[in-house]
Amino acid sequence: MDATALLSLPWLLPAPEKFSMQVKKEATTAAALIELCQYGLDINQCEKLSKALLKQGALGDLPTKFSLGILSNSTTDLLPAVLRVAAARHGIALTIERPDFDQVMQVALGSVTPFSGVHLDAILVALDMHFFPACDLDDTVGTLERCRLLCGRLTEALEKNYQVPLIIQTIADRGEALFGSLDLQQAGTRRNTLHHLNSYIADTLCSGPNVLFDVAGLSEVVGLSNWYDPLQYFMAKLPCSQAVLPWYAEHCARLIAAMKGKSKKCLVFDLDNTIWGGVIGDDGLDGITLGRGSTGGEAFLAIQKCILDYHQRGIVLAVSSKNTHDIAMQVFEQHADMLIRREHISVFQANWEDKASNINAIAQTLNLGLDALVFLDDNPVERQQVRNALPQVAVPELPSDPAYFARVLTAAGYFDSVAFSAEDRKRNASYQQNARRIEAFESLGSLEEYLKSLDMVLTIKPIDTNGLTRIVQLINKTNQFNLTTRRYDQGAVTAMMADPSCITVQARLTDIYGENGMIAVIIAHEVGTEMTIDSWLMSCRVLNRQVEYCLMNELIVIARQRRITAINASYIPTNRNAIVENLYADLGFLRSGTSSEAKEIRWTLQVNDYQDHEVFIRVEK
Repeated sequence: MDATALLSLPWLLPAPEKFSMQVKKEATTAAALIELCQYGLDINQCEKLSKALLKQGALGDLPTKFSLGILSNSTTDLLPAVLRVAAARHGIALTIERPDFDQVMQVALGSVTPFSGVHLDAILVALDMHFFPACDLDDTVGTLERCRLLCGRLTEALEKNYQVPLIIQTIADRGEALFGSLDLQQAGTRRNTLHHLNSYIADTLCSGPNVLFDVAGLSEVVGLSNWYDPLQYFMAKLPCSQAVLPWYAEHCARLIAAMKGKSKKCLVFDLDNTIWGGVIGDDGLDGITLGRGSTGGEAFLAIQKCILDYHQRGIVLAVSSKNTHDIAMQVFEQHADMLIRREHISVFQANWEDKASNINAIAQTLNLGLDALVFLDDNPVERQQVRNALPQVAVPELPSDPAYFARVLTAAGYFDSVAFSAEDRKRNASYQQNARRIEAFESLGSLEEYLKSLDMVLTIKPIDTNGLTRIVQLINKTNQFNLTTRRYDQGAVTAMMADPSCITVQARLTDIYGENGMIAVIIAHEVGTEMTIDSWLMSCRVLNRQVEYCLMNELIVIARQRRITAINASYIPTNRNAIVENLYADLGFLRSGTSSEAKEIRWTLQVNDYQDHEVFIRVEK
C-alpha cells in the first residue's frame, strides 16, 4: 500500500457495485443515503450523493449541525459536495456559505459581505501559495515579512468582523525545487518561505478559538506531485488536484467533528493476528510472531507502538478477543518483546463471547457511549459482525499485510483533536481508576458504604484560565450528562468569565483511587433577583456519586450570597441526554412550562424552599 492508496480512504469499505443505482432509486430513504456516506467515495460519487442528500433533505436527520464559511483565493466549486458527504460521514449536517471567486480581502475587510446575516460556526481560511507575494532571492527578509503581514492582517480582520473561530490552513508547496535540498535552508526560496510562514500560522495565528488545518502536512503524506496539478491550476485555478479532494474533505470534516467534540475516546483491539502474529492458544508463547528480526514480527511491533502512542496521549485502551483469558494474559506478562502491557489496558475482555457483546460490556464498564469506541480487528468476519450489531462503533477496514495496520489506523483519524491538555493525558488513568471503583462497589454491601469508602473531595471554584482548555472541551464533547447541550468556544467562555452577571462553576473530584480531574461545569446568568442556569454538564465517570447534589448545594450558597430568590433552569432533550431528564425534579425544582414542540422543558426553584442534600463528599474551594 503506497501513499497514493490513502486517497481512496482505505479504512472505509469500498463503494458498493450498484452505488449509482442506490443513489438514484426513488425509494431510497434519507437513512439509506446517509449510510452511503460511510463508504470510500471518489469525487464523482460524492457529487451524485450530495445532490441526493439535498434533494431528499436527508441532512436534517443528522444530530449535529455546522455552518461553514469558505474563504479562498482559488476555485472551490468542487469542494461543497465532497465536504457535505464527508461531514455526514461524521454525523454532521454541514451547510456551506461561499463568496465569489478570489474575494478574500474584500470579505475580510467587510466591503463584500456574503456572510452578513448568516449564522456561521466557523470560517475556513483556505489559502494557497498563489495568494502570497512571489518569492524573491534579492529580498529574502522582505518577502517573508510581507507574507506574514498579509496573513496576520487577514486573520485580524476576519476575527474583528465575524467573531467566529477560524480554521486556518497551512500552505502546501508545489514540489519543484530551485536549489534542490538547499531550498529548505536558502532564504528567499519558496520552500524556505512557506516553511517559516506555516510555523507563523501554527504558532501565532492558531491560538484561542482558531483551529489549525495542516494542509501542508496532508500534501506531504500523499506526495506533492499528487497534490498539486499544474494543468488543473492553470485551467481552473484548482489549488489541488481533483483526485485528492475526498482526502482533503475527509480531514476537514474530521477537524469540524473534533471541534464539536465528536472524536473517539477508546481503542478496542483484538489480539491474535492483530497485535501479534499467530494464535496464542494454538501456537503457544514461543510460536507467535512478534519482535525484531522478522518482517512480520516488526510489523506487529509497529502497530503496538502506534497503540501505545495513542495511550500516551490519553486514548483509553481495551481488549476484545476470542481467547482463554489466562492464556492470552501470558503474552502480556511473559513475552519479552511485548510492548503493550496489562497496566496499559483499562478493560480486558478475553473470552468466547461474540465481539459485539464484549464491546458492549467494555462501553458499560468505562461508562462511555458506543460512538466513542473504535474496534481494531484483522478478521473481516468479526469486523462485519460488530458493524452489523453496533453501528455506532467505528470499525476500520484493515489490509491483509500487518505492515500497513498502523498506517491505516492513523490515517483514519478517529482520534483527531483540536487541543491537547494535561487532562487528556491523564484520561487513561481516570478510566482505569473507574474500573477499580466498580469492583469496589460490587464488593460492598450498599451504595452508602461505597460512597463513604471513596473519601471524595470536590474542589469548586469559578472558571479560570488554568483549566480553560479542558472546560471548553467538556462543553463541546459532553452529550449524556448535559442539560442543554449548548456549545461555546474559548472566546465565548472567556467573555463569560469577565461578565460580573455570569456565574461560572468548575469542579474537580479526587478520591482514594486518584484524580478524576475536571468533571463538571455550570454556567448561569443573574438577572435581577433570579438566576438562570444556561449550561450544566458533567463527566459520566462520576455518575451516581452525589456530585450533582453537592453542586446544587453550592449553587444555593452562591444564590444566597447574591440575594437571588429563584433559580430557573431548562432541560432540552436530545437522543443522548435522557439520563438527566429527571435531574431538576430530583433536586427539588418544579416544572414551570414547556416550549413549543416540547423541545425545552423549564423548571424553577425558590431558593428559600431548598433543603440541602446530605452528601458523602467534602467540599474545598
